[in-house]
Amino acid sequence: MSGKRDKIWLATDAMDQVGAFFPGRAGPIPQAVEKFFKIEELESLLPAKPLCPTSYPRLGRLDPDPERLERHVPFVHNEKLGRTVLFLRSLDPVLDELSSKEAELLISADAKVVLFHSLTRKVARDIHDLGHCLSCFWPKNWESHDGRLRARGLFRYDNLCEDWISGPYGAYQQPTAPLLLADLCDEVREAATQVRFPDIEFSSQARFQPAEKGPCHCSDFGYLDSQGEVQDPNEGSLL
Repeated sequence: MSGKRDKIWLATDAMDQVGAFFPGRAGPIPQAVEKFFKIEELESLLPAKPLCPTSYPRLGRLDPDPERLERHVPFVHNEKLGRTVLFLRSLDPVLDELSSKEAELLISADAKVVLFHSLTRKVARDIHDLGHCLSCFWPKNWESHDGRLRARGLFRYDNLCEDWISGPYGAYQQPTAPLLLADLCDEVREAATQVRFPDIEFSSQARFQPAEKGPCHCSDFGYLDSQGEVQDPNEGSLL
């Protein structure tokens, strides 16, 4: 199983939408998965269609540890924070930056979300001191150059707990015009039907734990459930 962790596995939801899951070193992988893809391979097999905008769900960036539900970048010792995504209660404190194009408004159903291209410590402190920031993040390296799967209509999910445990998967961004199972070629459709989550709709599920849905290959440390508790993996499900 270790050789498969640099690749992608697919699944479908109750609406026949398709999710692409990036397990990294520790993300849970359902035991039913047999077919994996590299990102370039999968992209080449997707149907040609106009690229769609993506939405930013806040929950898809937060692991379920209750002590980390409000997460912020460390801005105290940095004069400039670079590219930063902020989930805000209000746009009032960033209207000037939006007008000057220093920041841009992103799509989200959860909050007011802005991307600063080069956030300064002063602006960050002002926003946080006013209590407007719900949480903020530095975009992952792949977010700036790898929006391809989401823009093509797939839901991309990544292990939220990095490499230390089999954490829940989170959708950092979601497509606004999702591909459906019927849109796929036979090879991708067959792979996507290996795992189905009949009680989940990816478009409204920014975070979930596959190990709570069925037998999965998990890390030696077990998995982190949706309540933030560490659970032992089922017998026979270790990597």
